[in-house]
Amino acid sequence: MPLQRRQLLAFAALAPALARATETTRRTSPPPIPAVPPKSVKVSLADTPLVDQDGRKVRLRTDVMAGRIVVVDFIYTTCTTICPIFTATMASLQERLGAAPEGETHLVSMTVDPARDTPRRMKEYAAKHGARHSGWSFLTGTGRTWTR
Repeated sequence: MPLQRRQLLAFAALAPALARATETTRRTSPPPIPAVPPKSVKVSLADTPLVDQDGRKVRLRTDVMAGRIVVVDFIYTTCTTICPIFTATMASLQERLGAAPEGETHLVSMTVDPARDTPRRMKEYAAKHGARHSGWSFLTGTGRTWTR
């Protein structure tokens, strides 16, 4: 018997079992989780002094986040696992926000390794991952910045 015919017969024999399994799964699946609208949360941030990828001194709250919708992620430039994925996600978001008015939204990538991640390294990392300069800050500080 040709292979294609055997495959068709095997599928025909399995079809009723597959249909029953699908129906059983449909009946025993938990009900969908109802959508819960997001709630407002007030967050208070310290006005921490940091340095951006261009070496400019900025304050987290007043210079970087003030009056904007901000998306923040945490990275380090020597990371080879999840950080490039975070950065690719942020780059994709930056592309999708392309039409947003300048200054209304801002992306922020903060290093968790400020001892090694100098402004120059942050700028190189940003360029390597296709980050557009406008609307996306890569921030670093000193080791003391994170322990206060």
